[in-house]
Amino acid sequence: MSSSLRFSGKTLRAGVIGLGRQSVNDHIPALLRRKDVELVCVSDVNVSAHENFYNAFPDLKGKTKAFQNFQETIKEGVDFVVVAIPHDQYFEVSKALCQNKIPFMKEKPFARTLDEAIAMASINDIEKYCFICTQRRFHPLYEKAHEALDSLGKLASFNAIYTLNLPQPASGWRKFTDVCGGGVIIDMGYHIIDQLIWWFGYPDDIHAKISNLSTEEDLYDTEDSATIVFSYYDAGLQGSIVLSRCTGVKAEGYQVSGAKRFMEGGKNPTFY
Repeated sequence: MSSSLRFSGKTLRAGVIGLGRQSVNDHIPALLRRKDVELVCVSDVNVSAHENFYNAFPDLKGKTKAFQNFQETIKEGVDFVVVAIPHDQYFEVSKALCQNKIPFMKEKPFARTLDEAIAMASINDIEKYCFICTQRRFHPLYEKAHEALDSLGKLASFNAIYTLNLPQPASGWRKFTDVCGGGVIIDMGYHIIDQLIWWFGYPDDIHAKISNLSTEEDLYDTEDSATIVFSYYDAGLQGSIVLSRCTGVKAEGYQVSGAKRFMEGGKNPTFY
């Protein structure tokens, strides 16, 4: 979804809702690198997250306010907001930001379930104010690969892989489907699936197999490995995605086979 936010030459007042690892490691440093952005406030229901925030960014103490209630962020008169919170909280926050006409970028997923996606899409002006963080569409190397697809000739097949070896495949609120909406597919897989839909369009048929390494000592109900097969009937194209956060080897990449040549890459494409 696109946002109505446009840079006008003034310094933009930014807020961040959610002070987890994604915000502290990625979003906030990116905001602080901008000369045209001032981080005026952050919010998180967990007070200890405020302390972690100020420890990570000591120069912001006394400059950037920290709230427990995200509504206080709205009251600060921010120009835009970055939202990275547990998935079961996105609907309420998204609705409030749209009602107050505040552009925001939220972490994936758009929603946890089909019913929630329909409810999210029904929020007035959601398409105007909400941008989902699917950044591969804006990375120059993925754009380069996208532009090169026609040069491969008639496409026959593709495959993509994204695997990690995490000491704890699922932790915290990500252990439970009712909170997060799913495991490796809705988390790591979200970006790859978005990339492939961008490149090839929506498939006509999808089959998926999932697995879970949960034990009595470490219970969770989300999938930690998945294999997904895409089929495109008219084009005769088929492809697969392999996802896992409990493999022995970290790997990320894609391959696309055409009648004229073959392309593979992690980010930067190579042709054969």
